[in-house]
Amino acid sequence: MTLPSEGVIPSNLRAPISLTCDLVAGRGLVEASLDVPFVRRRADLQPVMANLVVGKGRVAPCESTERAEPAPLLEPSDPASVVPDEYVVRFEDEVFEVERLARELVEVAEGDLLRIFETAIEGFAARLEETGVASVRSSACVRYVAPNGLVETQEQS
Repeated sequence: MTLPSEGVIPSNLRAPISLTCDLVAGRGLVEASLDVPFVRRRADLQPVMANLVVGKGRVAPCESTERAEPAPLLEPSDPASVVPDEYVVRFEDEVFEVERLARELVEVAEGDLLRIFETAIEGFAARLEETGVASVRSSACVRYVAPNGLVETQEQS
């Protein structure tokens, strides 16, 4: 694509831009790569920065840090009820975009996403092999991983 010779940049051009800013709560840095309209002036960045601060494109501080030790792998209360190769993953409270992060972790772990939880807890259920479980547990955004299990709500007669 060629630009007009007058040096005016058309407003429909889009370009990737990397931004870094302090979080309002002071938890760490936000780093984001966004596809934004081509920036002609510094003032053009203000709406983009505002979106980062109010939540659009927010990145949890845990996403930019490495975990010293893997997240705990909880033991099932009833080993007979465990569904093989299925796990429930609970995120840390600072995770903003549960669905996005769940999809990314499962993709990297080469697993199958079964369900996303955003109400009682924030996290997901997935079908994972042993190496995938290790990959998920290495994320600083993961509070714990637990085997998925079947629960009976009524006694069988």
